[in-house]
Amino acid sequence: MPRAANIPNPLESPGNTASDRAAERREHILAAAERCFARSGFHATSMQQICAEAQMSPGNLYRYFPSKEALITGICARDCEAVTADFTAGGDRDPFEVLSELARHAFDEMPRHKLALRAEVLAETLRNAEIASFYREADATIRDGMLQFVTSAVERGYLPADIDPEQLVELLKVMGDGFLVRRIVDPNFTTRSVAFLGQLLRAAAKPNRSESSEP
Repeated sequence: MPRAANIPNPLESPGNTASDRAAERREHILAAAERCFARSGFHATSMQQICAEAQMSPGNLYRYFPSKEALITGICARDCEAVTADFTAGGDRDPFEVLSELARHAFDEMPRHKLALRAEVLAETLRNAEIASFYREADATIRDGMLQFVTSAVERGYLPADIDPEQLVELLKVMGDGFLVRRIVDPNFTTRSVAFLGQLLRAAAKPNRSESSEP
């Protein structure tokens, strides 16, 4: 299978250190596997196809990922780290602006093949105990990052003081999963629904913000 055009190959541009080059190779392999899984499905994709997509020999690829399960968990770990970092990076910013940016990325900008892979991984958790276990761990890590984000928003007066941060996080996760599915099945889906949710949260928080701003 020919490799996708215009996909940079880190093997052609060495990094600054051996560690940098190893990280680049891992990301290169994960990106290739992601495209293959999204295109053909987890079970229909062979390691040979992934090698061809990554333009790497089997021996070289197996040094980094010994199986398709290892590739899936590697993709999940990478995405989990990125999502958690996004919430952590929110810092002292307006949480509604942060959520709006994250929603725009997830529901407008994220390539459809990445969305398709998320659905593929979710389906695989029903059949593969190893992937299911890792997915639950990754999901818990993201939940912890979101909980810190929401708790900070409550403490800074952006959300009502009597709100339950854990319940709000669970609600946001459920709705986020639903929005992702809608984007997969509905090509016309946009962030308008997400923006409406942000308006509702802002409206609920207004009394609390005005009280906290009083001298």
